Amino acid sequence: MILAQGASLHLISEAQYHTPVLLDDVIEKHQITHAVLPPVLLPHLAPEKWRSVSTLIVAGEAITPKVAVQWVQGRKFFNGYGPTETTVCVTIGQLTGEKVTIGKPLYNTVIRILDAKGNLAPIGAAGELCVGGIQLARGLSQCP
Repeated sequence: MILAQGASLHLISEAQYHTPVLLDDVIEKHQITHAVLPPVLLPHLAPEKWRSVSTLIVAGEAITPKVAVQWVQGRKFFNGYGPTETTVCVTIGQLTGEKVTIGKPLYNTVIRILDAKGNLAPIGAAGELCVGGIQLARGLSQCP
């Protein structure tokens, strides 16, 4: 889809991934407009070098409200969530400030919050996140 729209795909090297200054330079030099990365990198990067990035997606671990606030200005900023048993993300939500959520389920994904007895938890109650859909790994509990 990226290439069909006339854009280009930039893959970074392992050295660039592990060296924030190098990653900042790649973003600035190539005027990257969309980026996907784990939120652990954000505190080590220079937001002023990322002005060209109009859409930023973080996934792979939790993002703190403090970090989200530093990166939300001037761009669309999304938080993706997905446990190991699924293929990458099962939910995504747009971040607009200090409130960090995992968002809403992606297409073909069902999300339920269950109580300790496995029943649907009331809205707003704490519970266990149960994920269903075609992206769920086979061989898990009650999955053929």
